Amino acid sequence: MKKKYMIIFAVILVLITGVCYFNYAQKQKEQEEKKELEYLYKQQNQAFAVDCYLADMSFYHGSDELNVSKLAMSLYVYSMDKPTENIDVQEVIDYFGEEYDDNGTLKVYMRPDSFNEYIEWWWHGGSKKIDDFSLYFVDYMRTNGGDYKIENYSLEELQDLFPLVWTYANK
Repeated sequence: MKKKYMIIFAVILVLITGVCYFNYAQKQKEQEEKKELEYLYKQQNQAFAVDCYLADMSFYHGSDELNVSKLAMSLYVYSMDKPTENIDVQEVIDYFGEEYDDNGTLKVYMRPDSFNEYIEWWWHGGSKKIDDFSLYFVDYMRTNGGDYKIENYSLEELQDLFPLVWTYANK
């Protein structure tokens, strides 16, 4: 009789241990997925000029939080550095417009290849090239009597100014 209780106790103990381990493994997996998602958002948000606090970079932000002027400058520098690559500002605004695609999948997991290539470029030296171009923009505008704050220009005006600044920077 005592042996029977010991066997039942051992089986229950094994079951409880199994359930606890399964819960632990599930929580670990969820934490890893959360970290991956935060990493993807951080990469994307910084590269595409989302205007928010650094602590908030690891979360979804909509197109209303894009710094469109800075984004336009970034994409211009990218297109000049990689002439075969071209991403339109409106493409990015549309992409950031919704967190999920029509199938209910997070867009950050299904980014277009061109966006992934841009993000790689941005994180591996592109951001420095954009910063340098930004300094040339300020210098060019001061030299030519213009407003050096990029946010004070429309996209159309920036599209006209960027080639002039590029020429100025590369003379």
